[in-house]
This record gives sequence, C-alpha cells and structure tokens, in this order.
Amino acid sequence: MNAPVQTLEKSGTVDACQVVILYDGLEARNQALRICNHLVLQFEDDLAFDFNWWRIDILKEESPASLCTAQAGTADILIICADPAGRLASHVKKWFGTWARSQSEHLGLLVDLTKPSAREWSEVRATKQFLREVARQAGFDYLETCYVPVESLINPLETGRAAAPVPFPASRFLPNELSPAPENSGLGE
Repeated sequence: MNAPVQTLEKSGTVDACQVVILYDGLEARNQALRICNHLVLQFEDDLAFDFNWWRIDILKEESPASLCTAQAGTADILIICADPAGRLASHVKKWFGTWARSQSEHLGLLVDLTKPSAREWSEVRATKQFLREVARQAGFDYLETCYVPVESLINPLETGRAAAPVPFPASRFLPNELSPAPENSGLGE
C-alpha cells in the first residue's frame, strides 16, 4: 500500500505539535514509533501531537511527494529514520531540497534517527552531513542519534583514518541560493 500511515491524534486542535515521520522499512518505522510514543508520554499533559507517517519510497511518486512536502512544510518536527546502511536515494535528497525551499520563517527540528551499521559508517556520516546542512538551510535545528561504529571500539587506530570529513554534493539537491559556498562549508563537491 502506498498511502501514508496515520496515527490517532490526541487532539484535533491547531495547537497540536505537527510531526512528519519519514521511514524506510519496518525496523526503521518501529524505531520512529518508539520515539513518538516517548514524546507523547513525556508531554502527555502539556502538548498534543499530530503524527503523519510516510514511507521514504513513496517520495518517488510526484503526487504523494508533493503532499508530503506540504505536510512537512508546516511540521514542527521532521523525523527521518532511514536505511541502516545510511544511503539516501537521489529522489529522497531531491525531496529534501524541495522541502528546504518550502520553508520560510517556520522554525522546527529535524531529528535524524539513521542508525549506521559499522561497515557503512562513512556513508552514514555523509548522509548525516547532508541532513544537517538541509536542516540549516531550512532554518530547522538538527538532532541526531549518536552511534559509535564497532570498528572504533575494536581497532581505534583504523578508524582514525576514516574520521576525515566525507564530502557530499549538497549543491546538486539544493537550489543555488541555498547551497553552501564551498570555501565556507568545507564540504566540497
């Protein structure tokens, strides 16, 4: 089924905190669901939430991607729980560029729940850098999960070489006016 999954709202009021969740697969959805349940329990008496769930693969289709962009454009919190391998497909990066352009003065929080496996740490790091930059361009704060790759615990000298910043082509997905200047960002093409 390609329709977004909806959860029950605590309240149908305009004051509800708008949350859009992008997830990739069942494991990622369950991880995001745990975070959302924690939010509801933590703020039970103070804040209502309106959750909108979108599978990442649906962003390939123009109409659902546009609807997701509209919902994410009014979201207070945007949660992404991507493939543990840390790779974002080009259509997902393009969607994030569109989302960043749709932001004006709306402030919010982008929560990155991408959980890396040890073998793909450099790809995950590049994904996290991309998401951090997109959040900055959209005027959102960026919050990420922090995982230590297993290799750094087993052989810390090996990971020292892999700790250098991994460049990512943010400018391919962001409009020129949003793209960071290469000399300022340290994130070359």
